[in-house]
Amino acid sequence: MIVIEYDDRYEYIKQHDHALLAGEMATYASNSPFKKTDYRTVMTVALHDASWKESDDTFTGKPVHFVDYPMDKKLKLYKDGIDTIEKIDEYIALLTSLHYTAFFNSEGPKETLRFLKLEKERQHKLQALFPKEDIQLALQELKMWDNFSLYVCLNKPGVDKKDEHPWFKNGIKAISAKGESITVDCRWVDSGTVAFSPSPFKHEWTATIPVYTVNKSDLNKPHSMQLRSITFSEC
Repeated sequence: MIVIEYDDRYEYIKQHDHALLAGEMATYASNSPFKKTDYRTVMTVALHDASWKESDDTFTGKPVHFVDYPMDKKLKLYKDGIDTIEKIDEYIALLTSLHYTAFFNSEGPKETLRFLKLEKERQHKLQALFPKEDIQLALQELKMWDNFSLYVCLNKPGVDKKDEHPWFKNGIKAISAKGESITVDCRWVDSGTVAFSPSPFKHEWTATIPVYTVNKSDLNKPHSMQLRSITFSEC
């Protein structure tokens, strides 16, 4: 989950909800220099964090930010999630595996190296099924939409540019319809509006995402949920 801490409470967004937002954002893409997103890319983006669903839905106590989640448990949920997705759609499983393995390097602990070895074997097997596909371009598109959604989810609504999450202070790395790397300027206009330039969207539109809250004074109480509306416009 994606956790933001306040003085008296934690707010969090479940990983799968973040991915669904990313997929929804991809469906609205059509503005130059971005390409209109095809159905398979939308589904890949929307399902890329399904591995987290069981963990996020069943946890108790203090919410744990995904970056701080214990590595052994994280690797297990990654593998189990990709296993499940592979039974449904091998293309989505391949892109999800490539996305996850990019988080690690070959000099990590044994548990990480074992995960990388098994996933490299899976990737080799699955890539053979798609010889005519530009898998690396598809991976860049997945990462781009992941980052668009993470910009929304990792920042406090209405945050000043100087206080943004450090991953995005220099913009969002994106890919054009021609496969060229571009940087998208991003900012919160107010607590309910996010602007991008260049914008992937031809028209202003509004999304909603579930946001959960738990008070620090009583972590065992049921967590409240509200739907947060975010309008996307152009800088």
